[in-house]
Amino acid sequence: MADHIVRLKITGMTCGGCVKAVENALMAVDGVDQVLVDLQEASAEIIVSDENITPEQLVMAVKLAGYDAQMIA
Repeated sequence: MADHIVRLKITGMTCGGCVKAVENALMAVDGVDQVLVDLQEASAEIIVSDENITPEQLVMAVKLAGYDAQMIA
């Protein structure tokens, strides 16, 4: 099975600490292999190896960390 990439728009990040919090929240989801969060672009690119991980689960992980997120088409 190939990895797939999920892109999210993240709102509410203001500093490097916010970036780290979002990265940690997303990496805590089983099946996430890599997370790249861009503060300037207010986005995250998540490489997922588990095909059962849904974008909604990733959005919820970000929301539980205190930020808002939505899928980028």
